[in-house]
Amino acid sequence: MSLKRRRSPSPPSSTTTATIASTTTATSHPITDRASTFLAHFSASLTAKEIQSLPSLATATHRIAAWRHPSTQRTLSQHGPPARKLYDTGHDDDGEAYAGKRLERLLSDMRVDGAIVVARWYGGVMLGPARFAHIEAVARDAIRKAAVTAVSVPITTREDDACERRRLGRVLEERDRSVRALRGLLKEKMDGPGGAVPEAREMGYGKMGVEVLKKLEIARDGTIAWLLKEIDRVEAEARKNRNEKDFVENKGQDCGIEAERVAAKEDQEVDEGKRPKGGEEQAKPTEGQVDGKSERLEVEADSSKHASPQNRVEMTEISQARHAPEEPTAPKD
Repeated sequence: MSLKRRRSPSPPSSTTTATIASTTTATSHPITDRASTFLAHFSASLTAKEIQSLPSLATATHRIAAWRHPSTQRTLSQHGPPARKLYDTGHDDDGEAYAGKRLERLLSDMRVDGAIVVARWYGGVMLGPARFAHIEAVARDAIRKAAVTAVSVPITTREDDACERRRLGRVLEERDRSVRALRGLLKEKMDGPGGAVPEAREMGYGKMGVEVLKKLEIARDGTIAWLLKEIDRVEAEARKNRNEKDFVENKGQDCGIEAERVAAKEDQEVDEGKRPKGGEEQAKPTEGQVDGKSERLEVEADSSKHASPQNRVEMTEISQARHAPEEPTAPKD
């Protein structure tokens, strides 16, 4: 399969759209935060897969990618406005959830054609929402290094700021809805169903600057992370309480079953004559019973030349019981 001829650079345009040099691959300055390192590569000629396969990125934990290339298709327009240019876009999270979509949106907002790959070397500490800010920061840095315009001005323009402001406004509105839903869920788990859901407030994001909106986005992500942890904590406590209650109930049932088993065993022994009935004391042997047993043992001893040691012991005990003095009885009134 023959390689396609490299597309020639477009002529300078009167719009503010940036033209990216297609002969170079721009690399951002690395950002290191709590042992995690972020680095971005941008190219207008290489594909995302080719950038991900660079030897310098082979040891990265994540190689997040996004791309935006002009499409050969155009919108149909017979009587309406001119045909609009279409783009082939996509992303690859590579294990870092939601990060690829952010890079894809960044390419669209900055209106650049090419592929961007952000590599992250995980350092063992979870960064939370801050990782998204680092991913976008190194991506912007790589794109700006590759950006060239007819008058050699920075790629950011007022129109770019307006696009970024609109994007951040939409993101923050979505974050606000998530925060309200999570707060309602946390309140329900703590106080039970029936609690009032927090009302939405008009924040006026369209009047805020881009930097302020970025800080608010990080703050909203932190709030969402905290709410999720609180929900997990409340659910864990509820499970612990339920387990303790079930343990106490099961222990009580086990004690009742054991008492019933002991009572049934005692009843069985009473029926078999092994145990006196409840409230009755076992009768002591009378003197006649003692004499009868003594005579029986004497006969058994006479029938044998040598009495067994056990018989001799029993005969001794019975003889002592027979000749023991009787205990004086208390006089009756």
